[in-house]
Amino acid sequence: MKNVVIYPRVSTGDQVHGYSLRDQEDKLRRHCERNGLIIHKHFEDSQSGKNFNRKEFQKIIEYVKSNPIIDGLLVVKWDRFSRAEIDESITMIKKFRKLGVEVQAIEQPLNWNDPNHKWMLSIYLTGANVENDQISNRVKVCMRRAMLEGRWMGSAPFGYRNSRDEKMKPIIVPNENAETVRSIFRDFTSGQTDVFALFKKYSALAYNGSRSNLYNLLTNPVYIGKIRIKSGDRTPETMVDGIHEAIISDDMFEKAQAIISGRHVKKTRNLNTNVPLKGHILCSKCGKPMTCGTANGNGGKYWYYRCNPCREIVSVEKADRLLQEHMACYRLQPEVAEIYLTVAQDVFEQKEKSEQTEAMRLDKEIQKTEARISSLDMKFIDDAVDKATYGSLKKQLKAEIDVLKGQRHDMTSVKGKEFLKYLAGACTLLTDLDQRYKQAPSEIKSQILGCIFPEKLHFQKNSYATTKLNPILASILSKNNTLENKKIATTDGDLVGWTRLDSNQ
Repeated sequence: MKNVVIYPRVSTGDQVHGYSLRDQEDKLRRHCERNGLIIHKHFEDSQSGKNFNRKEFQKIIEYVKSNPIIDGLLVVKWDRFSRAEIDESITMIKKFRKLGVEVQAIEQPLNWNDPNHKWMLSIYLTGANVENDQISNRVKVCMRRAMLEGRWMGSAPFGYRNSRDEKMKPIIVPNENAETVRSIFRDFTSGQTDVFALFKKYSALAYNGSRSNLYNLLTNPVYIGKIRIKSGDRTPETMVDGIHEAIISDDMFEKAQAIISGRHVKKTRNLNTNVPLKGHILCSKCGKPMTCGTANGNGGKYWYYRCNPCREIVSVEKADRLLQEHMACYRLQPEVAEIYLTVAQDVFEQKEKSEQTEAMRLDKEIQKTEARISSLDMKFIDDAVDKATYGSLKKQLKAEIDVLKGQRHDMTSVKGKEFLKYLAGACTLLTDLDQRYKQAPSEIKSQILGCIFPEKLHFQKNSYATTKLNPILASILSKNNTLENKKIATTDGDLVGWTRLDSNQ
């Protein structure tokens, strides 16, 4: 290496670590002077090193291509060269090598003829990439902290401008467009709710945003002096009081939100508590759902179920009482419930042991695949595989890891204790089913019916026709009269389906 270009680089985050363009340039020039290197060109950069889409860096490539005499590119440290992913960085180093240019960091020099340089280069480049992620995370944390303190971070929204307070910290202040914002809200809350019409009107005046941004403007709490902070990895979305001046009143903003949300409100039909079997009971003659109605009699109004074509009528009180008596047939003996719970406990204990073994196997597979990726990285550095093969294999290995980690996560997500809690509640409900049904409110009655009877009920004059039961309940009840066997064949899959029938309901 004799003829070189030097490349100091700095970014906002790097300034914190004491880097400076002048300091780097001084180090590079003194190094060249000591080693008799000729500096043909000096390029300096102030862009992030997270990728190579840097204006000055691209100029280096063009300069090297047009000046074959150049055989070296010098940086102070490898993180000055790149903080990108390791494969991107290595690809760029190879690109310079094909142009006859050796890349070198004067404070982290590598002997390219020594095979061990691959390990050191991998460490340097990976460290730079990891630090870039750490810097990014620190910036996000700092920005979130500032927002929690009430400061708007980023470009000021329409109606405000970016400024600094007396402590030179960022703050937004109303500008000449603040009155336009007030006018938009006034029009919207006074009945002009067509956003497209508002967009056309104010685009001809002062508004310079898009139609979708106008909608966002109407829902942005920044205009009432608040800041909405989006949820993070472990933090929920929150709203804080901003330190900036509000442009519109709380009442006007709330009125706008009510208008907007009103467009999306779906009207729901309330369940009539007087007719809990509505939608569940069929006419025994024609098989069609029975409707409900009222009749006036001695003492007031009476509810009934009816089938108009067949002229079938039954009072709500009678239908409900007969169904309660019918449910008494499906009571679960306490002894059977206890056996099922014991079996379920054993099933989950065995399942947990099996999953622990499988988890160890998956962990080993993940480690093995990660080691293969590291080995592939070393082969790529050593030119043992080309870029296309490297990219294809690495993508495949990463996909394998994702699948393995997904399987591992699914295993740890099994909530056996919660399942058993609901199963215990369901068994308690079944031991006193008819009385629980009698005491339940209409909404819960409807849920109970849906769980027990997968099909509608056929009502006959004084009873309910035998109807199809939930297969799990049928299996449980089949053991009700054979307690002497004590062994109830089941699997954890047989238990699913009744766990949401909580006795506390």
